[in-house]
Amino acid sequence: LLLSFAPLLGDVFGWTRVQGGAHIGDVYPIAEHGRLPISSNAVIFDLHTEDAATQFPPDYLSLQCLRNAERVPTLISYVGDFELTPDVKHLLLHSPISVSTNLLSQAAQRSTRKFALYGRVSDPYICFNTNNFEFDALDTPLRVACEKFVEQARLHAQGVA
Repeated sequence: LLLSFAPLLGDVFGWTRVQGGAHIGDVYPIAEHGRLPISSNAVIFDLHTEDAATQFPPDYLSLQCLRNAERVPTLISYVGDFELTPDVKHLLLHSPISVSTNLLSQAAQRSTRKFALYGRVSDPYICFNTNNFEFDALDTPLRVACEKFVEQARLHAQGVA
């Protein structure tokens, strides 16, 4: 059913380096992955944008969240709900940060430099991955802006279970 409606938004595709190019990813916690910064860790896969480090990330992502025995929710956050000051938003729109791929990704390039926010200023897209993010490597104003962004993302996170 999900794949029946997805073409109304755009082209359905999968990356061959992620789960063999499956259109629907099968992600669930694996105890042996413990606290690794990958989507199947057994604790939490922190704030990230799907395929953030790729050259052409998708404009849309659909989620099909199935109930699990532990009732662990998938957390989502909408940037339109964030309360960011104009100076923080400006830094995130105009100062590139390093965005890393998931550790299990078979991508040749492990990280790239991108803007945390891009597109329309009034309703921007997000490109962020805190799983391998090095806040300390940033200059102070950009580090503070990124910390405020993450704080807002966590504050406005909603569980989908």
